[in-house]
This record gives sequence, C-alpha cells and structure tokens, in this order.
Amino acid sequence: MNKKFNYGYVMVALAFLIAFIGNYMQYQMTPLSATIIKQYGLTSAQFSSLFTSPMIPGILFSLISGILCDKFGVRICLAATSVIGAVALICRVFITSYSGLMAIMIIAGIGVTFLNSNMAKILGGWFKPEDTGKMLGYILVGSSVATGIATGTTALFPSVKAAYTFAAVLYVVIAALWIIFAKNGNPEILEAQKKAEKTSVLADLKIVMGNVNVWKVGICNMFLMGALVTISSFLPLALQNEKGMSVASSGLITSIILFSGVLGMILGPIVADKIGNFKILVFVAETIAAVGCAFAWLLPVGPLMYVAMCITGCCINAALPVITSIPIQLDGIGPKYAGTAGGVVATIQLLGCVVIPTYVIANIAGSNYSLILMLGGVSALISALAVFTLPRLKRN
Repeated sequence: MNKKFNYGYVMVALAFLIAFIGNYMQYQMTPLSATIIKQYGLTSAQFSSLFTSPMIPGILFSLISGILCDKFGVRICLAATSVIGAVALICRVFITSYSGLMAIMIIAGIGVTFLNSNMAKILGGWFKPEDTGKMLGYILVGSSVATGIATGTTALFPSVKAAYTFAAVLYVVIAALWIIFAKNGNPEILEAQKKAEKTSVLADLKIVMGNVNVWKVGICNMFLMGALVTISSFLPLALQNEKGMSVASSGLITSIILFSGVLGMILGPIVADKIGNFKILVFVAETIAAVGCAFAWLLPVGPLMYVAMCITGCCINAALPVITSIPIQLDGIGPKYAGTAGGVVATIQLLGCVVIPTYVIANIAGSNYSLILMLGGVSALISALAVFTLPRLKRN
C-alpha cells in the first residue's frame, strides 16, 4: 500500500524559497559594503544599520504576525506580505538615496518577518512536533544558501541596478508560487484545531508571555543571531581593510561560512536527536563557532583558513534550527500557540540581529575589526551558556 504524500513537504519548499529571497536581497549588500560606505560617507555603525534594516519589521511585527497567523492562517498572511516584499524590491531598483534605500529595505523585510515568526506554525499543520526541528533545518538552509550565493556572486553583476533587478524578479516569482500552492495545513489537523476551545487574542498572548521558557528560547537565539549577523556583515570589511583583499575575494571567503551553514542546519537537528540531548549539541557547536568567529579570519589565506571558516559556519548554523523548533515542543504551547510563541521568540531574536551588531558591538569597537569579530564570538558563547537554562523536552 502506497503511503499518502504529505503536502507538508511542498510547504517546506515554499517556505525555503521565502527564506531564500528574504536573505538574498539583504546579503546582496555585503559585497557592496565598501562601495556603499564610500558613496554615502558612512561609519561602520551606519552601514550596519542599513544592512540590518530588513530585520526591523521583525522587531516591530513578529508578535503581531504570530497572532495574525494563529487567527487567519499562514496562507493568506504570507501571501499578502510576500506581495509587499516583492513590490518593495521592485522599488529598490530605482532608489538612489541612503534614506530611501533604508526605508525600502525595511518594507522588504516584512515578508520574511512573517515567515520567521511562523515557521513552527507552518510545520505544525503537517508534521509531529518532534519532527519540526529537522524540517526547520531544511527551511533555514534557504537562508544559508541565499547568503552564500548573494555574498559570493553579487560582485559579478555588471551593476548594482542589475543585481537589484534580478532579486526583484525572483521575489515576484516566489510570491506567485506561494499564492498558488500554499495551504494552511492538513485538513484533519485544522478540523481538530477548530473544535478546540476558542480563546481571545489577549488570552493567547497572556499564556505565551507567561511561559518563561519562551523567553529563554528568544534570548538564546538573540545572542546566536547577534554573532551570525556580526560575522556575516563585518567579515568582508575586515578582510578588505586588514588583509587588502578585493571585494570579490572577501565575498567568496565569507560565502564559505554561509554555504557551510547548509550542512550545519541539516546535521544539527539530526545529531541532537541521535544524542538525545539538544543542549550538548548547541553548547559544543556554539563554543566552536565563538572561537572561529573571533580568530578564523586571522589565519593565513589558504587551506587552513578555508577549513576554519567552514567549521565556523557549520557550527554556528547547526544550533539555529534546534533552538528555533523548541517553542512548539514546550509544555503549554504546542501547535495551538506556536504562532504567537514564534512571534515572541522572533521579536527577541531580531533585537539581537539589529541591536547587538549595530548598537552594541559596532559602537564599542568602531572600525577595529579584530575587536568587532571577537565580540561576535562572545555573543555566540553567551548563547551557548544560556541554552542550559532551557528545560529538557519530552518526546513521543
């Protein structure tokens, strides 16, 4: 007897594409960092604020997006925000000012904000809670692949306008695919949820906000993403300014970290499941990543540096899907409150993406790239230690 196909795999593919474009359009700016800084006369902190601007909607709307998707479903919510993101990228092609680019990048980040807050919600409609970590890993591969491709290939476009045009067309296609093929969840699961006790938005929010473990997950991801954004955005500048590399060469080396993250995102949940203790996996992986973030770029250019970058990227990304999948497995949360809990976690996480590299690390270190990357490593180490505050998870 043939096993019935799980449409959830189609949803994983669609979510992968939204994660891809959300990161691709942002990380196109990394290889152009020196050009942008020179053109607008920016400081490192100002460039970091521009680079992290697509994450601002995550701070403002992650919680709201989780509530909306819990109430109206992920299909219609992500369809609307994907269209908004696609229109924003079309406008980006014609923007010529710093303030205009900042505004349009903020708007473009709305689509991926709704995805990040509701990945567990999307998967909860098709898969068992204990399987969400592995599926989340597959979705997050889209982010890592996108950052690697954007960092390694953007400098090859004949102009900035050509690079932006390509991203805009790609987002239009992805938005169309979501609108055509996305579904809210398995009809049987949705029917069971409809029969469940109905609660108000405020009641849902009170339950989620009162769950201390949701906050702990958010804090772990906050420092993890602070480290990841720091090394992704400042490594090219460090290589260009301290080692005299070209834009293309520094972009290719940075892409090693980002592409190796694909392996980490796939293997992280698998290894955590095999050893039966996600805390050990996260602690070991993030500690190695902390050392790599601080010191790998100081190695002589060659095979040793490439291997160190690969290990760093693999380890820092291995922890992300493991931690992100925790809320739906927590007592008192489950699939019913997964969207709202994901919104709380994403809000805290995005604070780390924006505040830690831009307003903490860059302001402390200025243009001292060695100190910037060392502080990025410290951020990863804090996340590694914070994971021990999380509870053990029950498995079916």
